[in-house]
Amino acid sequence: MKKIIVQEFNYDTTPIDVARNFHFNTQGALPKEDYILITTPFKTYMANPEDKIIYIQDKSYSTEELLEVIEKANMYDGLCR
Repeated sequence: MKKIIVQEFNYDTTPIDVARNFHFNTQGALPKEDYILITTPFKTYMANPEDKIIYIQDKSYSTEELLEVIEKANMYDGLCR
């Protein structure tokens, strides 16, 4: 199962282009098949499977739920090619 790394930055002091470059540099250093990187203006940590890491319209999604959504989206993309 893939792991999700959440990389947070200080939005008030870090220019968005610096954060974007840091995101792509970090993502390039990680094995693509093992990790998903999320960059946001907050802290950096390895998300546990039960951690609620994203909220959409009052529903929270855990790492496991988010990975399932990503996996299904990848399968759908494969069917559309």
